[in-house]
Amino acid sequence: MRKLLRSNLRRLAKSKVFWGCSFTLLAYSELILISTYTDMVRYNESLPLDSVFFASFSILGVILSIVLSLFTGTEYNDGTIRNKIIIGRTRNQIYLSSFLTCAAAAIFICFTTLFLTDIVGLPLMGQLKMPGSTLRLLLLDGLLLCTAYGAIFNLIGMLSSSKAHTAVISILAAFALLFIGVWIAQALFQPKMIEALVTGNPGETAIQMIDNPRYLTGVERDIYQFFYDFLPGGQCMQFTRTEVAHPWLLALYSAVITLLCNIAGLFIFNRKDIK
Repeated sequence: MRKLLRSNLRRLAKSKVFWGCSFTLLAYSELILISTYTDMVRYNESLPLDSVFFASFSILGVILSIVLSLFTGTEYNDGTIRNKIIIGRTRNQIYLSSFLTCAAAAIFICFTTLFLTDIVGLPLMGQLKMPGSTLRLLLLDGLLLCTAYGAIFNLIGMLSSSKAHTAVISILAAFALLFIGVWIAQALFQPKMIEALVTGNPGETAIQMIDNPRYLTGVERDIYQFFYDFLPGGQCMQFTRTEVAHPWLLALYSAVITLLCNIAGLFIFNRKDIK
């Protein structure tokens, strides 16, 4: 499998899409950083680098869906998988080497962006204010999130025989996960009390604080919180907001997603008719 992995990594390193998407995510992160710094100077405010350090996570899933779908889709399109089987590689080796390549690509793109954001942001906004233990835990969460994305998009790519279908399904899945994450965040962060215009005596009105009917409570809130922590889109929203309430749960859920996707992928891929 090492030869398969080396071959995949060499092909990835030569991919213009890989480097183009890496630059796009980096440019997006730096744009957010510079824009925030400009506003700080304009309004004479002070914000820590923490507030924008993970800003790139808002589009991380979309970027990875493009890179990884085109990478895995090419395997079928060029007949590479069939050739690997002909020369004696097992389907398990082919699938797992593809997953490891996808995970490595996702981690490289994400952590290169974070590293360069820190380098550029240091002279502008100073050092990160969060404790070192918190930063290490968040970086672990980010690494496992990238691995989960790699498992998801590798699953789609290895089970779809069409490069075009792989790209479309992966990108749509990335946007769906992102929008679900945004929707859940909006529901969870509804204020408990809201202002309302209350009418008393005829001709008299007053603004009062009343209970927000959209505020989630009880089991319903727990369900929303579970999916906010479990789904990659929800995790990305937490990173973007720099409000990760349950970092160990995020790590566990990402590991579970990675494991389930690989088990399902191996099971189906071993039974797939490869033409």
